[in-house]
Amino acid sequence: MNRSAEELPTHYAILDRVPAALHRPLVLHLHGSLLPRATAILELREALLAGRVPRQLGWPRRDLQQTLLKSLRDAKVAEECRGDATLTDEVLHFVLTEVEEAHRLYERSLLAFLAMGEQEACDASGSGFGDGDEGRGGGAGFEERARELAADMARELIARRTMGTWAARIEARKELGELFDALFETTGEPGMGCGVLRHLPVDSMMEMRRVLGNLDPLLDLIRALGRARESDDPDAPLAMISLPRCVSRTTFEEQPTSVAGAGEIRGIEHTGEVSRMLPSEAMLLTHPVLRRLWHVRRAERALLGYHAVGVMTARIQTRSSHEEMEEDERPADSGPIVLLLDTSGSMYGERSTVSKAVALQMIAMAHGEERPCFLLNFSRRGDLLELELTFDGDGLATLIHFLSSSFYGGTDPERALYHAARKLDDGDWGRGDLVILSDGEFYVKSTTLDQLARARRIHGARIHGVSVGRGFGFHELQCDSVHDVREWLR
Repeated sequence: MNRSAEELPTHYAILDRVPAALHRPLVLHLHGSLLPRATAILELREALLAGRVPRQLGWPRRDLQQTLLKSLRDAKVAEECRGDATLTDEVLHFVLTEVEEAHRLYERSLLAFLAMGEQEACDASGSGFGDGDEGRGGGAGFEERARELAADMARELIARRTMGTWAARIEARKELGELFDALFETTGEPGMGCGVLRHLPVDSMMEMRRVLGNLDPLLDLIRALGRARESDDPDAPLAMISLPRCVSRTTFEEQPTSVAGAGEIRGIEHTGEVSRMLPSEAMLLTHPVLRRLWHVRRAERALLGYHAVGVMTARIQTRSSHEEMEEDERPADSGPIVLLLDTSGSMYGERSTVSKAVALQMIAMAHGEERPCFLLNFSRRGDLLELELTFDGDGLATLIHFLSSSFYGGTDPERALYHAARKLDDGDWGRGDLVILSDGEFYVKSTTLDQLARARRIHGARIHGVSVGRGFGFHELQCDSVHDVREWLR
């Protein structure tokens, strides 16, 4: 029915309640009508914010809807979405995307099954959908069976992706929540852990949990930071008053390696990857009995598939180090930490997540040992954020801002290194060491190197690099040690 121009704004007023991040995927969605879809998304959003999953909605089609809602319950998504609008909107964006993918799979599968049925109808000795006339191509029974098989594949896709995507993420979110809660309980702000989590992208949590689960090398690095001084407290832990100077050098060697699944096709092999499966194996899916055989063969990686091999170059890292200075153990306090964090464009994605997880843990451990920590967040020239981090109320708000901010511009560490070197001239900060978290994709001028040489000469400062990439900037800085986070994760 045609509507006048005056009626349209009222008719579509419900879209005003849809969050801006969901407007585009909601309006451009190909499954169902706009108004029922918008109504269902808003109902689901309201339910998730209340910590529950509704029993039914007006969209999508009933079979897909029930599978989707059941999978959300099994993944325990609603418990984490309670009161968290950001996470809820990410779940709704996922729902819109996966329903569209399932609908597309349904249409393509139905066309494929119908085409196969037409071909089987020409062969009097075989049938992919049962015996009798109804099993032959073209019959109403055949079309109904084809639609059932296509719908089964669509429902299976939604269930598998929902559980595979959100079950692990929700578990990671809970573990990080426990870690942050334990951290902030010591500061008298036990509720701030939830605030930090809400500023972390869901995709980042999996990688952050993996990094925070490999802390032994990070502990060794933190213990080596700062030049300890003799403490008046006889119960203070023993530490090296004259710390040995650890000089590390890293060399790289290029080595070709073969990678399966990409590149030139060189034959046929047994595999469990559907993307490389031969067409003859796909025919098993059209038969009600042989379909089970196909699943067994896939589980056993016994499907016939193309053997494709590509050649890539792997960089092999070798690190050597030696220590100098006389050892002398006495009760001592550790020195401060000056932390430089690269948030340039080359750090976008996983590198940013890993570096912020390492920085977070360094800050937390420094706080636990009552060691001052100064942060410089840098990118291109002019992009510099300086923070002296504390764990009082204001310090926690600053930490949340740090976790959620990145410049993503060019990479120019000159100004950050200059300010870091100057910070060492400020009282007790002179006992600090510099830590640079970066992918190493930067260059420094000779004037900056002279400034760092001055800090080394006057304050005895050391420079430690923590690498999340393959750049060679750390070697230009002549770092006392370079730590590769990728090696930690392995």
